[in-house]
Amino acid sequence: MLLDYQDFLKKLEEAFAETKDKGSVWVWFKQCPEWVGKHRTGKDREERRNLQVQQNLESHPFTLVVRMKTKKRRFSTKVPAEESAYFQRLLHNILLVNYPKKN
Repeated sequence: MLLDYQDFLKKLEEAFAETKDKGSVWVWFKQCPEWVGKHRTGKDREERRNLQVQQNLESHPFTLVVRMKTKKRRFSTKVPAEESAYFQRLLHNILLVNYPKKN
């Protein structure tokens, strides 16, 4: 389920609370280029690849796709490039609070 990143962080905190005693929470990240229009356009694979290479050469900003999974739940969010630093600070705080420290 795709959520905005504020709701995603709330669901992530809930998932950590549910799996405190038993279970796992998986979180993974992916950089995704910002496409103009729909993700799948009428362009063939070669043209899309050339567009992606050109955007990388121009230091085009990337959208951050974040996914979270537990045994029962799956959520994801897209964070715009200009808000990624703020999102990462919030996520860092949540992980510090909920991640068990080893002595």
